[in-house]
Amino acid sequence: MTPHECKASLATTLPAESRDQGQTRRSTGRPDQKAQILIAEDDDLISDALARMLGANGAYDCMTARSFAELSRLLDGPLAFQSIILDLHMPGMLGFSSVRAIKQKAPGCHILVFTGDDRASVIELFVAGVSGVVFKTSGLPVIKTALSKVLSGRRFIPDKGGSRQSKGVNATPNRAQIDCRKVRRKLLLQGRLTD
Repeated sequence: MTPHECKASLATTLPAESRDQGQTRRSTGRPDQKAQILIAEDDDLISDALARMLGANGAYDCMTARSFAELSRLLDGPLAFQSIILDLHMPGMLGFSSVRAIKQKAPGCHILVFTGDDRASVIELFVAGVSGVVFKTSGLPVIKTALSKVLSGRRFIPDKGGSRQSKGVNATPNRAQIDCRKVRRKLLLQGRLTD
């Protein structure tokens, strides 16, 4: 699925009032729900759809940020986020140094990188402090699984790198797949990956 097809698919699942641009929005979760999720994604359609789908049935309490500056303000605020779903290419992000800055601000927060770039260096992301990586071409079940794993303190490493690989178009492993295999093997050897 191309990014355009992904956006079109998500657009049909959201009512018009939830597609307002530039607003930080909080989904309503159950009062006993503990997991606060910050979705840091500059594409309004994607961030609102993720917040709505993850917040459905009180599963998670979600807020959104559209830039690194907004993410920083929210991290300085009163809420303690358990996880951040992070777009590496939103305004204000400076790559791995921004990931390290987020980890310094919120050391107990699990970062799940949400990227459309299947060439992202997965090894460098884990070294910078992320707990997992999910590609934007992944479906909601994969995103939920990844979020559940990182919230439980485990790491999530994707099995496949990008949409072309998951559709079987290209039999040659791309860089992301090779990196994922190296990361998985290295973490298993170090005893930091349980499955």
